[in-house]
Amino acid sequence: MAIYNYLWYFVIFSFLGWCMEVAYHTVCCGDFSNRGFLNGPVCPIYGVGAVLVIASLRPFSDNLWILFLSATVITSLLEWVTGYVLEKIFRTKWWDYSDIPFNIGGYICLKFSLCWGVVCTFLMRVILPGCDKLILKLPLKIGVVLLVIFGICYIADAVHTVITLRSLKIKIRTMEEISAKLKKLSDDLGIHISYSVADLMEKTEEVAKNGKEKAEEFEKLKEQYREKFKEFNFGQKRIIRAFPTISSDRYKNAINSLKKRFGNKK
Repeated sequence: MAIYNYLWYFVIFSFLGWCMEVAYHTVCCGDFSNRGFLNGPVCPIYGVGAVLVIASLRPFSDNLWILFLSATVITSLLEWVTGYVLEKIFRTKWWDYSDIPFNIGGYICLKFSLCWGVVCTFLMRVILPGCDKLILKLPLKIGVVLLVIFGICYIADAVHTVITLRSLKIKIRTMEEISAKLKKLSDDLGIHISYSVADLMEKTEEVAKNGKEKAEEFEKLKEQYREKFKEFNFGQKRIIRAFPTISSDRYKNAINSLKKRFGNKK
């Protein structure tokens, strides 16, 4: 029964975490978007965090300070590890707290760590008892069937998301290669820049002064860069919008261009 309950905790809090992310982003940015990697209304990191907190801290639910401080540490470690691993896998930082004081590597910061501690304390003291009552009222057979259905949906969504992310990475890498060629050609032509790729796309007159051949090569690269935007599907655009602070030292120009084209308007 314990495993059964924890599976339901994962499902419930993955959904509630998604709701919280969407609500926070909508209030702060004035834009509604599906937050998180998966396409469905779930943020699995919240489900994992809730399971870890409940499994570790249930015995301390009556001690407010131990509960708060321990939850702050557990959730911060989870967020740091998740951010670090994702960056190593995809060479991209999906969220970045570097501009917020008291951050560690941009993966976590004191402000949000304390927020997670408050949220988890509320979870343990207020939400969890209600969840336990709902789980007990749900007939076991129906509950198992629902968990199987949710599990199949999660796996299918996760597989689709991994495929989408791999394709996204390839497209971003190609865009970065084109932007590097644009920058090299601009340097060769004497257009010394600290320009962004977006700036380079406007440098037509300067290139034209260097002869027809160079101008044609420059225009060809610009057209290739523009055409790449058309290759991004709905799921890939959604991921760019879902992570407005996404960054990458390796694919800096491409990601900045994608955020400008597909990102949320603040």
